[in-house]
Amino acid sequence: MNNNVRDEFSIIEDLPNELFVGIFSYLNGVDTVFAFLSLNNRFQKLLRKYCKVFDFKSSSKLQFDTIFDQYSTKRWKSLQLSNDDQTSGQIEYCFQRYPLSVYFTQLESLSLLKMKTSDLSILSELSFLTNLTSLKIGFICGEIISMYDLSDLKQLKRLVITSCFNIRWTNKLSQLDTLEYVIMHCCLNLLVLTWPSRLKHLKIVLESAEHNDLLPQSISNLSELTNLEIYQKEQGYTIPNGQQWEQIISSSCPLLKNLKFVFQFPYQSYISNQMKQIIASFSTPFYINEKKWFVRCDIWTRYRAVILYTLPFTFNRLKCSLNGKMLTYPT
Repeated sequence: MNNNVRDEFSIIEDLPNELFVGIFSYLNGVDTVFAFLSLNNRFQKLLRKYCKVFDFKSSSKLQFDTIFDQYSTKRWKSLQLSNDDQTSGQIEYCFQRYPLSVYFTQLESLSLLKMKTSDLSILSELSFLTNLTSLKIGFICGEIISMYDLSDLKQLKRLVITSCFNIRWTNKLSQLDTLEYVIMHCCLNLLVLTWPSRLKHLKIVLESAEHNDLLPQSISNLSELTNLEIYQKEQGYTIPNGQQWEQIISSSCPLLKNLKFVFQFPYQSYISNQMKQIIASFSTPFYINEKKWFVRCDIWTRYRAVILYTLPFTFNRLKCSLNGKMLTYPT
């Protein structure tokens, strides 16, 4: 090729290492490794030194074994494992061969999804992860997880967990900044909703609508809270009261800037007469002028369902139907 023409083009080997390091920081390490696996020694060194985030949720056993056989885990900062249908038993398979306390003590983020009973012993090794700032686990009953001492996780700032209504054990993690809690009502343990008092960000997802009446009072000790999200996935029989939420937020959560919620309840004849009052309770100067929080209410008459939610809608799903009549009441 003519030298003048050659100068107008670049091949991948001409690009500086700094550019690849930046690209690697945005990618899952599993994908990055297999994209550059068969290239030259330069790229192998870059992969070993700068691939630090590994998500094996959708990885095959072959991919898993290849990476663990060829790459040291000592530089890894983030690890995600899952017992999905396609990766069943992945968590146990990993830690039987590579114990947390030996191979992953430097981790800053750990996600263990769809844990099984056989995986629970791993919780006793979490205390070795002294650099851990983010932890995502589930499903674990609050009664069971309270048996494990997580107080040694001094650096832990973010916890995402799927568990039951017994959340008392989370109060031992007083340093938490962010808590995302998916509540599944699947046990007969005590209903205890007391969140760690220093939380700034709290997201509550209710898989069922039982006991949603406990939510307003549960935030009464969160004086540092700035962001609150509540997503009720199923219909409940407690009608949300804007005046009650206003009183609790005004008196107990003075720093709250962002409020997002979805509440669902049945559309009954006696409720239809109250709809304007329900909307009005979320339309006071506190909501509209001071906080600039706006609420919309959709009524699906065919399915006799009411959905009350904040705008803009920021959750993953909103139930709706293309059939039947819908009535809308905005604030």
